[in-house]
Amino acid sequence: MTQSSLQDYENWRLTATGMEHSIKYKLVHGYPIIVVSDNEEARASEKYIIRSRDWTTFLRICFPPFVQTGSGTVFDFNITPNRYMPGTEGLATKFATKTVTCEPFPNTFPVDPYLSDAEADDGTYTDYMLVTIEYESAKDEVDTNDPSTFLELSADAGGEFLTLPSRGQWTDSDSPKEEDMVQDINIPLTVVRPQVEWNVRWPKVARNFLPTLMNRSRILLGKINSEDMPELLDAGVGTVLFIGFSFMEQITWRDDTIERPPVEMNFKFVEKTIKVGYITWKDAEGGLVQRKQYDFFTKEYLMSPENIATTLALYPGATTVTSSTTTMGHNYFYRPAKGEWWPLYHLAPRNTENVYTVANLNNLWSPTKLDWEDNV
Repeated sequence: MTQSSLQDYENWRLTATGMEHSIKYKLVHGYPIIVVSDNEEARASEKYIIRSRDWTTFLRICFPPFVQTGSGTVFDFNITPNRYMPGTEGLATKFATKTVTCEPFPNTFPVDPYLSDAEADDGTYTDYMLVTIEYESAKDEVDTNDPSTFLELSADAGGEFLTLPSRGQWTDSDSPKEEDMVQDINIPLTVVRPQVEWNVRWPKVARNFLPTLMNRSRILLGKINSEDMPELLDAGVGTVLFIGFSFMEQITWRDDTIERPPVEMNFKFVEKTIKVGYITWKDAEGGLVQRKQYDFFTKEYLMSPENIATTLALYPGATTVTSSTTTMGHNYFYRPAKGEWWPLYHLAPRNTENVYTVANLNNLWSPTKLDWEDNV
């Protein structure tokens, strides 16, 4: 590419546009280069020739500023994605700008991209730059009413071992007698409580939305969810405990002429989902004979067609046996003497306050101002 071919700028064919800006460029021979791997990742790179005076404009096109608008009741985050590689805008897999690197063109001269040396003689600096744009596969555009488009999730599932007293347990379940009750308190005995640790990352939070989000986080910290949580793969009511949050502020290359860059917020949740089954025996008049809690798979076994007659015969006088399944969360605690999960309450015997207070944790990332926010 010769110097003379660059001087006819008005006839350059290719144009980069975005955020009400537009510049022309030339695509260097041998590009783009696209790499697609079998682990679903993809990346690409291009090299352009642009005028050095267009450098800061090109950066604004590649990395649009983050703007938050709206009234005091509705927040419009306006998260404009980074510039897409030309031709991929309408594809399911888009290539969004990750990095932009510049160098002089030709490299026999220095370049002054920020016009810092206004007194330099003509010919001191080259008027053109070679820019390398690296792209990576990216999400679709953000919808402020759909948190799944701007939140990033990770989860780590495991279990918590609960150490239980062995005294009061039984060594024979078929025909337990008094002598079968365990008296030794030193027998190691544990029950595993399943749990999932969720980390939710919000990489771009508008500066003027940050105070609202921080206030919500402080108020909702330590609460469990009163509604299903679609963002946590439909975790059920009462199963998710909000245990922590953090935010990170960055010093970036952006100057004071555009909106200050967003901040990053991270939320931590613990999910406790225990699936249990209840089996209920009733007599001919519909009176309750017995109701017992089992783990989900034991309930399925006892209520299977080949075992239902044996299950019914466990309690003489019962003529019908039915079952149900329920999900228990953070407000249920293991009772070793019963071998069951039971709710616990404050202010007994009124049974009005659970150990954990419930709240709608989906409100954390709502773009709409909440009714109770005027009162805190």
